[in-house]
Amino acid sequence: LIPIPSYETALRTNRVYTLERFVGRYQILLPMEVVGMFKNEFVFLRRHIRELHSVERWMEKGRDVKFGEEPIKNAKSRSGKGDIGLYGFWQTEPFKPAKCLQPGIVPKDKYGCVPLYKESMLPEGTVHLRQPWIGKMARKKKNDFAPAMIG
Repeated sequence: LIPIPSYETALRTNRVYTLERFVGRYQILLPMEVVGMFKNEFVFLRRHIRELHSVERWMEKGRDVKFGEEPIKNAKSRSGKGDIGLYGFWQTEPFKPAKCLQPGIVPKDKYGCVPLYKESMLPEGTVHLRQPWIGKMARKKKNDFAPAMIG
């Protein structure tokens, strides 16, 4: 390892070391192993910084928070309407799409859509049709459908 910088600005941009106050809102230090001191502050390895995301953001990445997991950190929401629970990668699992319980019925989320941020999120027994006006045609034929929430 390289020596710990003696200036704060050098420590802020250092690729190896960091201070706890330089850890972002959506990040956490795990494990919190102290490797040195800088002006009465603990110095940590930057490689121990872990990214945290909300449940919705993990869903967009094709991952689902495991049942019973508690948020490792809370952050104030940008809208100012309370706190958001943040979870780490180790608290998630690959998203398992819903199965069609009845033939001809598309499983939908609470907004009436099918979350489809990744192809692996397509519910079993369904097909993603990308043609324009397909929803209008399905409505005319009285077929069950749901718009895909992509991107």
